[in-house]
Amino acid sequence: TATTTSDPGATYFLFDNFSDSSLDTQIWSWRGNVVEVVNGELHLKSTGSWTEVSTVNLTPLSNITIEMRWRVKANANEGNGITLVNSVSDQNCWYAFRSSSTGRLTLYTRSGGTWAKRWESPSSVTLNTNYRIKIIDTGSTVTLYLMTDAGAAIANSGSKSYDSLTTGYLGLSEYRSGDEGYFDDVIIRAYSATPPAATDFSGEQETQGPPIVGFTATPTVGLAPLTVQF
Repeated sequence: TATTTSDPGATYFLFDNFSDSSLDTQIWSWRGNVVEVVNGELHLKSTGSWTEVSTVNLTPLSNITIEMRWRVKANANEGNGITLVNSVSDQNCWYAFRSSSTGRLTLYTRSGGTWAKRWESPSSVTLNTNYRIKIIDTGSTVTLYLMTDAGAAIANSGSKSYDSLTTGYLGLSEYRSGDEGYFDDVIIRAYSATPPAATDFSGEQETQGPPIVGFTATPTVGLAPLTVQF
């Protein structure tokens, strides 16, 4: 039986594909109404004022890439989204969400307690449709990418500046009553402008088919034992 020693949790700053039957409290804390893991996805639903899961801690906060799968089931208010905020106060942060009025993915930043709309996607985010979200946060800028579930680019915000954080957490939230969504495959990793990729292989690595066995024997005649080398 073959086994693997692959450990995404040791490779990334954070990794959760919600494969357990309940929320991993070593990674997340939560508050609010409906917070559950269903069929390998995190399901959040607000029937009151706020439902949120947030990372217990997030270090580092700069030069990171955040990736996840995201599906909005219901969006009655302006509160179905993803945020990176200061753990002491949210005076400096960014917030990405699906606008209930336009249906578009929208990015806000907050500096010194003042919110500013920085970008919205040119087309709407369709309800009950899986998307991929990627966010690059340098600690002083944020760039938001919207992709299909297969990873094809739809739109991106370009780099937007905001005041840096020193401590904080990643939050996934349904802010007001009537908001509901699903999250999966949450990854936080170090940012690299050119992520590592395998582009070329040596001949013996790329050859298709089973290996060919060859051997030599020295000497080739005489009494046993003879030395055989493979």
